[in-house]
Amino acid sequence: MPLQDIRIVIQQLATPFDALKKVGVIHTDVKTNNIMYVDQTIKPLQVKLIDFDMSVFTKDAKSIRDNQVLRYKAPELIFGLSYSEALDIWSLGCVMSEMVFKCKLFPGAGEDEVVSNSV
Repeated sequence: MPLQDIRIVIQQLATPFDALKKVGVIHTDVKTNNIMYVDQTIKPLQVKLIDFDMSVFTKDAKSIRDNQVLRYKAPELIFGLSYSEALDIWSLGCVMSEMVFKCKLFPGAGEDEVVSNSV
């Protein structure tokens, strides 16, 4: 995908996070598998963020289940620190990096290896 198209897609993906923050929701599972292209023939670059199964209200953020895909997991989750809707933005950044560079931002076989590659 050309960089100009990636920019259009990322702008669309960033939009829901402002709305989610206003209503106090954290998606918690932002990853490439949760980005859906709407209709490739009619609107080839239109995407939607899907799969809100793991979403939590910001006030209930401590209840986030620790089953996010490791390569999209924010450091605060990995290290057991307090977190907020910023973890969605971290995951979005990882998705964006994968789209641009066509590889994992933080490669590794396990949590220790991924963490050492991300800090």
